[in-house]
Amino acid sequence: MIYLKPVTLNDLDSLSETDYEKMSEEEKISMITESQQQEHDDRFFELLRVWDDDQIVGFMSLFAQSEHVVSIGPQIRKSFRRKDYGRQGELLAMQYVRNKGFDIMSAMVRQDNIASIRLHEKLGFEIQQNDCIRNRKHYIIYVKELN
Repeated sequence: MIYLKPVTLNDLDSLSETDYEKMSEEEKISMITESQQQEHDDRFFELLRVWDDDQIVGFMSLFAQSEHVVSIGPQIRKSFRRKDYGRQGELLAMQYVRNKGFDIMSAMVRQDNIASIRLHEKLGFEIQQNDCIRNRKHYIIYVKELN
């Protein structure tokens, strides 16, 4: 059974096989500390572990864009991809943030990340902006109402 749990400092090694492994140890500790305080830059922020059979298969990063909009950044560990953890984790995250009072979820997906594009479209996200450039990479911005 898949479920979400808040990240802790004991999870540092589990950040491997994700984009988080590129961060320094200090950056990882800061991110986890902010997640435990549920705040980054005076906005809601939380990093949740995606669990299955007592192991971490990935993470869901949640960051408030406004009072009603939260962005999601799924990171499924490489050895667990293509096993439906991204979809299941996002569905649980949607329910979680809906219970926290958010109405809309957004996702910024690299245009070359076909798996993430398919995932967000399968989950009913709609394109808000087709070509957003950030750090010289092209992204699609998706949004979904959480009603």
